[in-house]
Amino acid sequence: MPLRKTKSGLTSGLAPEGLQPHLIVKLKKEWRYKQAKGVFLDLGDKGKNYIAPRLPAGSRVFPMVPAVAETEPRKLSKDELRLARFVYIVLPEGVKPKSFLKEVLGWHFVESAELPRSISLP
Repeated sequence: MPLRKTKSGLTSGLAPEGLQPHLIVKLKKEWRYKQAKGVFLDLGDKGKNYIAPRLPAGSRVFPMVPAVAETEPRKLSKDELRLARFVYIVLPEGVKPKSFLKEVLGWHFVESAELPRSISLP
């Protein structure tokens, strides 16, 4: 269903064409995603425990706030520490995020994961 034009503007539509399917993931407190290495890292284990989970070919992982995610945790405020725990897992075209969500929720370092919310304008 494409966006519909109403008297108050555009409303009730699907994501724009070209927007790749993705998941929004919140990592557990001591975990971070290190984009340069492509791994999830346990900071509570002095950085010795890391995991590179199996993702569908062509997937990418991005910190929600890259500048915060790459900063030393001791230099961050409580709110910034919380933001550093969020990542996007961008899936290749053709992979249904809902089918991959269950697997991500099973990863022991993930606190929560969700599909992007559907929104509409008034």
